[in-house]
Amino acid sequence: TRSSDLEMCETAEGMELTRLSVVNESLDCIYDTLVKPTNPITDYKTQFSGITEKSLENVTKTLGSVQRDLGRLLPAHAILIGHSLENDLFALKFIHDSVIDTSILYSTPASRAKYKPSLRYLSRKHLGLTIQAGSDGHCSIEDAKACMRLVLLKFERGSDFGIPKAADASQSFFSQLATTGNHVTFIDTPGLIQRYCGVGNVHSIPCVNDDEALEKACKVAEKTDLLWVHFHAVEMEMKVQHSVGTSNSAALNEVLQATDSRVKALFASLPSGTACLVIAGSGDLHEVNGFLKAQRVKHRTLADAVKRVRSGSLHIGVKTDDEEED
Repeated sequence: TRSSDLEMCETAEGMELTRLSVVNESLDCIYDTLVKPTNPITDYKTQFSGITEKSLENVTKTLGSVQRDLGRLLPAHAILIGHSLENDLFALKFIHDSVIDTSILYSTPASRAKYKPSLRYLSRKHLGLTIQAGSDGHCSIEDAKACMRLVLLKFERGSDFGIPKAADASQSFFSQLATTGNHVTFIDTPGLIQRYCGVGNVHSIPCVNDDEALEKACKVAEKTDLLWVHFHAVEMEMKVQHSVGTSNSAALNEVLQATDSRVKALFASLPSGTACLVIAGSGDLHEVNGFLKAQRVKHRTLADAVKRVRSGSLHIGVKTDDEEED
């Protein structure tokens, strides 16, 4: 069994190999070489690879030579270990039948659909090691050793070790977060509370209008880890204007200004160090719904309407001590 890692740089023809390191099961480095890319280098990627122009100055080792060396180190029955091996094998232009990929070993198909765990994260979480933290780039020997240790640990602890638990699809994000011991407060209309929180561990506070939502939110702001507050006035004003077939920008601006004042008041009530996310949400769905109900509509017309609806904004701020004093 062998564990490998490599470094790459960017050339005129794409990413190419610049270093390959291989370790054995005893974590001894049995192969480590710098490699001269075939094409002119356009970016050494030093912050990631640790490779500089000077480090490759007198290097004559070629990719073909590395392939021959690797073939001798890896007989057909040997297992090759690495992290996101598809990228490494592509850079090596090398095929090997028996591999173990730690990015797959410590994940599930469902979790990989969203993200692959990084080697840095897995090393810190399961090995208590901090890797890839220096300013001089990654060390391929260090990374190869981390991969080998992760696989050996998996063999020792069993196949279920380190696998992220699947989230209960029947639970909302808020209910799932509450099960981790966080205090979650959800302030919204009774209907939305029923839909997204049910009877779980979320502290749900029903309200009938935005002023009531603001008042209740300010009272609990310092007592909760996550506070969700939904202001509906803008959405309701847009629905009213659509239902009567008019567009009253003055009335809409008045509602927007009132909502802005509520957001400012809520932010003022937050304790210092709190992160505040203001999410504008999606646009007006009435146009899209109208197209969907129509017998005939051009695909491009519908696609443009969906694009407009999806546009929104997200504002993030952190309450500071200075703002608290003000």
